[in-house]
Amino acid sequence: MAPAHPIHIINPLWNAYGGSERRVLSLYALLKDHAKVFLWSGLKPDPRLTSRYQIHVLRPRLGHFPRRGTFVFVGIYAGIGHWIESTKPHRTIVVINTVQPELAERTVDRVAKAGPFPEIVYASEATRVAHRLPGIVEPSPIDVATFTPAMRAPNARFTVGRLSRDDAAKHHEDDPAFYCRLVEEGCSVRVMGGRVLAGKVPGGAPSHLELLPPGAESAPGFLQRLDCFFYRTASDWFETYGRVVFEAMACGLPVVASRRGGYADGIADGENGFLFDRDEEALSIILRLRDDSGLRDRIGRSARATAERLYAPAALDAIRGFYLRDAT
Repeated sequence: MAPAHPIHIINPLWNAYGGSERRVLSLYALLKDHAKVFLWSGLKPDPRLTSRYQIHVLRPRLGHFPRRGTFVFVGIYAGIGHWIESTKPHRTIVVINTVQPELAERTVDRVAKAGPFPEIVYASEATRVAHRLPGIVEPSPIDVATFTPAMRAPNARFTVGRLSRDDAAKHHEDDPAFYCRLVEEGCSVRVMGGRVLAGKVPGGAPSHLELLPPGAESAPGFLQRLDCFFYRTASDWFETYGRVVFEAMACGLPVVASRRGGYADGIADGENGFLFDRDEEALSIILRLRDDSGLRDRIGRSARATAERLYAPAALDAIRGFYLRDAT
């Protein structure tokens, strides 16, 4: 029996390759067979999403907004209009996936005016620690049946790669020079969502550095053709979860990532991946992985096992149960 109260998931949905959007769509997939679930955007949603999903656009002046049920606000960065004060939700949930303590408190206060005090969900433990509001930590759901290791012939050149949305904040300012250094060491580098770096590579991109637009390849297919996954973001951007890191781990890739990020809670350095602080340290790790297939295999197997535990059926059932709770 479907819950009596619908579930409304609210997010700008303005970028088909954004982490918040992918959290929304994963949550939708997790819930849609168990409840009436509606997707809402307060802005202009990405056409690549509207072509695949029914997305309702909030139009408060026309009275077009959710009025009852469970409201799930994924992200606080877009703000919530006064329309919330005209609703009567059965339950409210706010997913905080950026580090903005003052905005988080204002958002929670605004949502609380609609009725029950909102429950807080944090993207990672690091995000929870950075805020003053009590709440739980919940990983962004990932389908480990889609992101899987693949049998592949060894690449002609050891291939390091990463993917993200094509946004400067998603790339560290030292990345272009670092990628060139990897190429000089005989590696190939593939960056999907890296077109923003095109004008920042010293002397122009060398032949073994590919800067691809987001979505140029399917995410699982892209990852399955790499030998190593590298990840960090701009020095002024804190990655609160970094689901692409866990997608890479699910594909059995050894991950080499900056220590500064919410994903670091899921990486045991030297066991299921590697964390680094300096470029020279990252370079040394990647070259070790290049030269030691046994190390690659061991770290990759451990990474996959970590993803399987994190996104085991029981874990996903617990996430689903949280949103369905009290809905009947």
